[in-house]
Amino acid sequence: MKHARATLHILSGAVTSLLLASASSAAPADAQQLEPGALRSLIPGVRVMTQNLYIGLDVFAVTGAAPEEIPFAVAAAFADFVANRPADRLAAIADEIAVLQPHLIGLQEVVELFEQFPSDAIAGQLEPNATDEVIDFLDVLLSDLASRGLRYEVAAQQPGVDIELPRFDGVVDAAPVFTDVRVRFSDVILRRAGVPTQPLFAFNYAATLPIPSLPGLAVKRSAVGVTASVRGDTFRFASTQLEPLVPGLPDASQPQLAQALELIERLAAEGDPASATIVVGDFNSQAEVGATYLQVTGAGYEDLWALREPLGQSGFTCCQEVVLDNPESALSERIDFIFTNNLRLRHPILAFTVGDEPFNRTRTRPRLWPSDHAGVAGLLIF
Repeated sequence: MKHARATLHILSGAVTSLLLASASSAAPADAQQLEPGALRSLIPGVRVMTQNLYIGLDVFAVTGAAPEEIPFAVAAAFADFVANRPADRLAAIADEIAVLQPHLIGLQEVVELFEQFPSDAIAGQLEPNATDEVIDFLDVLLSDLASRGLRYEVAAQQPGVDIELPRFDGVVDAAPVFTDVRVRFSDVILRRAGVPTQPLFAFNYAATLPIPSLPGLAVKRSAVGVTASVRGDTFRFASTQLEPLVPGLPDASQPQLAQALELIERLAAEGDPASATIVVGDFNSQAEVGATYLQVTGAGYEDLWALREPLGQSGFTCCQEVVLDNPESALSERIDFIFTNNLRLRHPILAFTVGDEPFNRTRTRPRLWPSDHAGVAGLLIF
């Protein structure tokens, strides 16, 4: 942890130096009222963050399995889930938040996982009905933050896909044993206590991804948005996760592109479209060249990373290995973004990735990356 503290102090010092260089022209009179935390010397501005929490398994290995193979695919995926120790990883993410103390955080893959024994899904009852809670990512993260002296509250939440499937648990007395595993995903916006917000929207996209092996079931993605005020600046803040591109599908049939268009249209219709707007999330689209990235930037949204003061980071946010114990980071592309619209930002403009250095890994061993995605944080001075 000594190396971690030193590196965090270096980053904090670089950020603070940039801010203080512009303090004489940008800071209001109350800028000397310091906040607790490693970045407490920041001059006024809006701090935001986006983080995909990562369920901890390969969802597509399950949804792509043949019907007769699903219980075994679920068993293998659940083993990865356990190996990825979600409670330990959420503690590592809480450490990142404690350093940055964002005013608003967009979270994706906020998971609730339940079990049910004996299984009724094995007999074809696929309506989610398991209620024995294994873990609630949101509850754990909020508790971890509270233990660090930080009060965060849910400003918006929208459940997405809710699916329950049987898991093969072995053979007892010559009979196979199955347990149902239910996973419910949500998109969430957290606000730091004291940051006022009003609901803007919370919805599931009309475009979904059907699961061929499970007729009638589809993957739903979501978006959430609020209107917020920080130190006199009022703005809209939205968070989302879009569907990954499906190999072989033409653009016109890609759920991701339809979801991005729906988000742009909702932002053009909800609240005051001319107001300052910040949109964060896992867009599953490669920076600079991805069709969705170009669609969003073509609609007038600016990529904060492209505007930032350089701090020597690659900006890569995706993706670590399925089981997060790889010793070297495997991040190789930038697909998580902070977009802005109707904002005239003052310098310095800061954006940086978090959770992508070896010291960010879990304190417990084997050490794991906090997520398969790096988070992205930004400081915006209007």
